Amino acid sequence: MHKGLEEFLMPTTDSASLKAEAQRLRRAPEHQAAIDEFDAASRRKVYGLNLLFVATAVAFFLAGQTWWMAVACTLVNGFVALPYLRVFIHSEVHWGLGRTAWQTRYLRYLAFAPYQVPFEAYRLGHFAHHRYDNDVPERGLAKDRQSTYLYSPAGKPVNFLVWAAHYLFVYQYFHQVRLVVGKASRRKLAEFFAQLAVVVALDVALLILVPRFALFVLIPSLAIAWAGSAIVLYMMHDVVKDDAVHHHSVNSYAKFFNSFGDNDGLHVVHSMLPFLHPYHAPAIDRLIKDDLHPDQVVQGHYITEFAKRRITSVVSR
Repeated sequence: MHKGLEEFLMPTTDSASLKAEAQRLRRAPEHQAAIDEFDAASRRKVYGLNLLFVATAVAFFLAGQTWWMAVACTLVNGFVALPYLRVFIHSEVHWGLGRTAWQTRYLRYLAFAPYQVPFEAYRLGHFAHHRYDNDVPERGLAKDRQSTYLYSPAGKPVNFLVWAAHYLFVYQYFHQVRLVVGKASRRKLAEFFAQLAVVVALDVALLILVPRFALFVLIPSLAIAWAGSAIVLYMMHDVVKDDAVHHHSVNSYAKFFNSFGDNDGLHVVHSMLPFLHPYHAPAIDRLIKDDLHPDQVVQGHYITEFAKRRITSVVSR
């Protein structure tokens, strides 16, 4: 860190005080009704995203499976219906959005299937990410195989394209599955295979019933959604570790992303206090936002800010 910034960037609120306040908020009974409504709204958003996905398949078929409808449906699914499922998988992992057994079954077995990642694999992979906390490797690879410092002992984010390829194809379908096989109970292992079977069944059904939708809408939609999710997850930790204050994470204050997406942009708070419900994240963020290093704060969506950072980097060379 530049010496001239050291005093300016010293946190005004210590970690112990922040954790104590988070625990107080977590236990305060007066917030429970608001949290229940917050989760109910999240469930409705998941149902809406699922209906949107189904609606694009129906519209594509009824419109004669034309190329222009394929483009329209791909844009809707690639930028909305599929990538936001990743946000709510995350919420379900941490806090459980379902309030009945049937709601939970729907969320964990059906709702996230279009994103093509079984819930149990994501759950164990995400908890490993928190356990190793986007660590810096001493040698070889980081213990957190999702870490943006994957092979950088200097604590600098690695090349995005390398990281994204690793996350999307190695982490999601090797490391996460290995965690399930190695650490899950027999019941959770059975749930994983059932969730995987639902994903396969969905894909087979689409290939049989609407093959052009599967090939010319679903696949390109997933490519867009996965690329967008990789950018978001990378940007959440796109900061030099030694420069970061409170936690080596990055906040996005994009209004729609946070209001629709369970305050997913307040990632410094979530990384510090992963047990804290996102309803309370703005309250903690108000205590720390003025402490953060400039590289830990973006005002727009992670994707647009990613583009700005890359353009600025190229221009400044």
